[in-house]
Amino acid sequence: MDHRPAYLTPERFPPPLRIVLRRPGDGLAGIPLTLSRRNFAVVQTHALATTATGFARSAGQPLAYLGLLGPRARKEQVLREVP
Repeated sequence: MDHRPAYLTPERFPPPLRIVLRRPGDGLAGIPLTLSRRNFAVVQTHALATTATGFARSAGQPLAYLGLLGPRARKEQVLREVP
């Protein structure tokens, strides 16, 4: 999932991966696939507030793993921002 179409290409993410064009703050709700404990998600943006929103909206989904990319201090900042 990315909001930049130039990065969402089959060459970068070959099938069977699914490419989803949307903003990180939208979270995972409404994505045209069935999420289950077999799915993984990693959240990383360049804006702390957007990362926190994306992480918070993804946290309620049935995922096997939800991760954050970046340094430990940034992770701690993001988690402080999550409601």
